[in-house]
Amino acid sequence: MKVLVEIDEELFIRMKRVAKGSLNNFVLLSIENQIAIEESKFLEILDLSKNDINTRKHPSIALDKVPIVKSLEEESTKEHLLYTLKKDRISFVRNENTVRNPDKPLKNYFIWGQYNKIFPIKFSLRYLAKMQSEISNNPILLTNFQNECSTSATKMKQQLLLNDKKYDRIWGENFSAGFPDLDPDKKSQLRFIHHFIGYANSQGDTVGSLGDYGFAIIFEDKIYLTPSGIQFAELNNPILDGNPMGEQLLSTEEREFLIGYLKNQISRDWDGIMKIIKWISQGSNTPDSLNGKIKSLDVEGKWTDKMVNTMRTGFLGRMYDMDLIYRQKKGNKSVYFVTDAGKRVGEIA
Repeated sequence: MKVLVEIDEELFIRMKRVAKGSLNNFVLLSIENQIAIEESKFLEILDLSKNDINTRKHPSIALDKVPIVKSLEEESTKEHLLYTLKKDRISFVRNENTVRNPDKPLKNYFIWGQYNKIFPIKFSLRYLAKMQSEISNNPILLTNFQNECSTSATKMKQQLLLNDKKYDRIWGENFSAGFPDLDPDKKSQLRFIHHFIGYANSQGDTVGSLGDYGFAIIFEDKIYLTPSGIQFAELNNPILDGNPMGEQLLSTEEREFLIGYLKNQISRDWDGIMKIIKWISQGSNTPDSLNGKIKSLDVEGKWTDKMVNTMRTGFLGRMYDMDLIYRQKKGNKSVYFVTDAGKRVGEIA
């Protein structure tokens, strides 16, 4: 379908300046990103440990409507996704054919708000390590990784939905967030590829959360793990290496790794996290009050209100996964609090 849209000259010049390639691809990706932004407004964060799951009054209707076609337990052992992803079944190879350092410094800026969960990143890295282990001396074709990982991510969501339903998680606290639905048009898988697997833009730069974190790099038509990507992939994970029906999504060592990594490698994003911990502890702990504070992080003044909302969702989602914050509902409002771990890293008494 062709759609004619009229834009002013200044906006067109700015678009050409940043696109530096196919305007058609740039516009399509921009539309896809904006859709994701709008959808992300409905995602919330909640810490199960701070609430009694037996007395919660509002289970997620939306989660009940998501079909579970086939649980991973119903698959044969050899086909079982979680069986193949266990770290003791993977050889985390490290050689010049399969591991590359980023050829450019990491962009030391804030991680984009649409990358608002950590576990899809962990899953993608572990899956890439699995594929690499199977052909240890040859790099992985990007298209093969995109197709296989995004398809397996739909199976992973089926397992995580069972976990969500076991603990009666309401929408926003669900472990399955970020993973693609069983979508016949594969739009959900495409979004997962854009956000959590990655692709190369017209300048050859790696785009997506794996590239932004420096955990993987795309070179020509291949994708490579980086040394830090292997390190994070290899760490023990409660779901992938332990009990897929357990209550923990990330291990203590995974959280500690991420905290140290951000401090040393993506210090701007860590600075933002530290400021948010401070703001929440000082009483700016609702979505509206946090939006006002987070907007101040944009020193260039380019973030629209919707972008600020997206950045808040991203920051809080990742901080929740790292056990730095939790959320409680007070009436119809969400109020955020700093965890003991958050107080320690934020040096808050």
